[in-house]
Amino acid sequence: INAYIGSMLVNQLTPGKIEDMLNRLVKDRPNVTPTTRNHYLKLLRTFSRWTVFRGYSFEDFTQGVSRLKQIEYLRIILPRSKWDTLLNKADGSVYYPMIATGLFTGLRWGELNALEWRDVDLGREELTVRPEVSKSGKVRRIPIPDQLKAVLAGLGPKEGPFCFHRVNAVVAQRRLKLWLEEMGYKGQKLLGWHVLRHSYATHAATILTAYQLKEVMGHQFIGTTQRYVRNTAISEGVLRAF
Repeated sequence: INAYIGSMLVNQLTPGKIEDMLNRLVKDRPNVTPTTRNHYLKLLRTFSRWTVFRGYSFEDFTQGVSRLKQIEYLRIILPRSKWDTLLNKADGSVYYPMIATGLFTGLRWGELNALEWRDVDLGREELTVRPEVSKSGKVRRIPIPDQLKAVLAGLGPKEGPFCFHRVNAVVAQRRLKLWLEEMGYKGQKLLGWHVLRHSYATHAATILTAYQLKEVMGHQFIGTTQRYVRNTAISEGVLRAF
């Protein structure tokens, strides 16, 4: 605030000064996106309401300051025909089994990283996401297809509880992004591990019912599942039923 509107008392701040500061911030700094600008506004709004509550000011100095419209980027969806292309690029690396599991189960990055051998039942061809690992806090059981079963069965020797090597999340993100760019997705936004989850959901939606997909993905609401799906057989009518 000091850099843009100078030093002043809290009760001297006005919505006009705050909006001018935020707009100049976006203009002067190209790396400040509308999303970042909205985060700053949220922080200032929380602080402003606290000052009113404590009696340091008489009104919310962010009142009437509008949020900027955020650009919503759609993640790319890998068609089933390109899954093997990505797996071939990753073959031989420590990321190969993680990418395979992400594609064939839709697990989140944190769930992949925390997957233990006790969660994998190759006999029943079932993978379990424990409540303490799942984002929803609920247990999930996901079928293991034959191609993934072969990958998991080939891992070993099993040293320690975890299925996969412990890898740095940033390095893993960069590596996956590089492979996706080599496949022709260079310049696309949101090239990361969640691409695997979206790709799984889109493919699984042609096989599973809306309710089954919601449970497998670990979503609380069917609307969340809908955002993961592109060009599938799930109709609006089915979605509204949930």
